[in-house]
Amino acid sequence: MLGYDKPETVLEKITNIAKQIYVRSDDRQPIVDKQLQQSGITQHYNHYRRADGSEFFANLYLKTIRDKAGQPLYLEGIVEDITERKLQEDAHEATARFITLVNTPSDLRKCMSDLTSSLQLWSGCEAVGIRLRAGDDYPYYETRGFPPEFVDEENSLCAYDPDGKILRDGLGNPFYECMCGNILSGRFDSSKPFFTASGSFWSNNTTALLASTTDADRQTRTRNRCNGEGYESVALIPLRYGDQVFGLLQFNDHRTGRFTSGLITNFERMADNLAIALSRRRAEEALRESEERLREFFEHETSYCYRISPDGIILDLNPSAMLALGYPSKDDLVGKSIITTVYAPASQDRARQLLLRWKETGKLSDEEITIITKTGEERTVILNVSAVRNIEGRILYSVSIQTDINERKMAEVVLRAKMEELQRFQRLTVDRELNMIDLKKEVNMLLNQAGKEEKYTIIDEKKVKE
Repeated sequence: MLGYDKPETVLEKITNIAKQIYVRSDDRQPIVDKQLQQSGITQHYNHYRRADGSEFFANLYLKTIRDKAGQPLYLEGIVEDITERKLQEDAHEATARFITLVNTPSDLRKCMSDLTSSLQLWSGCEAVGIRLRAGDDYPYYETRGFPPEFVDEENSLCAYDPDGKILRDGLGNPFYECMCGNILSGRFDSSKPFFTASGSFWSNNTTALLASTTDADRQTRTRNRCNGEGYESVALIPLRYGDQVFGLLQFNDHRTGRFTSGLITNFERMADNLAIALSRRRAEEALRESEERLREFFEHETSYCYRISPDGIILDLNPSAMLALGYPSKDDLVGKSIITTVYAPASQDRARQLLLRWKETGKLSDEEITIITKTGEERTVILNVSAVRNIEGRILYSVSIQTDINERKMAEVVLRAKMEELQRFQRLTVDRELNMIDLKKEVNMLLNQAGKEEKYTIIDEKKVKE
C-alpha cells in the first residue's frame, strides 16, 4: 500500500512518519493524542503518500496497546485504502455541483470560466482547459492555469497544407493534430495503457511516454508541446453527447503521478454527465442567438415573415406583414390561426395540406398561394417555410416567409393579354397579305392575256405565313 517491497524496507526508510507518510504532516499528532485518551478502537480518515510520491486516502483503525499499569506502550493499527470509494464520492458531489453550475442562468462564457475554476480546484491539477467545437476546429473555449502563450500556440488543432488550406480526409473531415486531435477524432487503441476503452488519454510521465513509444503507438505525430512546457501528468477526456464528440476536458500538471486508473474513470463519468448539461446549454445558447438574429431579420425584412406554431397559430409577424395585411397591431393577429386569418378562402384547404407536409418534413419551398388582407384584397405570394427545433429535435415553431408576387402576377396577366392581342393582329395581317397576293396574281394574269408585261412580283405564300 505504501509502495515498499517488504516491511524491513519500511522500517529502514521511514524515519519520520508525519513528514514521509502524511500528505499534511500536522495531521498525525492530533490523531495520536486523541487515540492515547481512548480505551478502544478508533477510526481516523486521512490523506497519505506512497514511496513514489503518489497519494491515497485511507481509514486508519487504531488501538492503544498498554502495559499492566495501563500505560501506553505503542499504537497498533490497520489501514484501509478507500481511495477509489473516496474519489467516486467526490466525483459524484463534484459532478452535481458542475451540472448545477452549467445550468445556472448566466452568460455562457462566465459559466465556463467558473466551471474551469471548479475543475481545477476539484482535480488538484495546475492547469485545466475545455475545448469545444467551433466550425471546423476545436479551440480552447476556456482555460485555467495555462500560460497565455501556450494557449495561443495550441489553440488550433487543424493541420494545414503549404497553401494554408485545412487538410481533410477522404470524407472531407478536417485532420486534427496531436493527442487532442486523437481524442476528438476517435483515433485511439485501447490496448495501449495510455488510452482507455472510452477513448480518453492519460499519462503520469509524458517524458517516459515519448521515450518509450512511437508515433504509430500514439496514433499520430504529436506536437509534444505539453511535454515541452514541462507537463508530465496529462489527461484528455472526451465530451460526448450521443455518438458525437463535441469537445474535451484537459488536465495538466508539472508533477508526475497525478492520476490513477480509478481517477480517470471518475473523470470519464463526470465528463459524460457534464457533456449532457453542456450540450443542452450550448443548444439553448445557440437557439437564443438564433432567435436574436431572427428578430433582427424580422424587423428589417421586406418580405412577410411569421413565426407559426405546429398547430398553425401565429406567434409573431414582422412589420412588413402587418402593413401588407392592413392590421395596425400585432394583437389583431397573434394567437389566431394563420390559415383562416391570412389565407384567402379558396387557398385555405391547400394551406392546411401544406401545414401537414411541413410538420412531416420540416420545410416547404416555393409554394404559390393566395393571402387576403383585412379589406378583402387578395394577393399572390411565394411561401418558403423552415423549422426551428429544440435539442431533442422537436419542432418549436416555423419561420414562414411570404414573398409578394402580386405585381408580377398582374404584369404577367397584362403581358399575356398583349401577346394574345399581338397574335390576333398578326393573324389579320397575314390574312390581308394573302388576299393581296391573290389579287396581284389575278392582275398579272389579265396583263398576260392582254399581251402586256406583269406588274407585280409575287412573294412566296409560305414566307408570308412565317
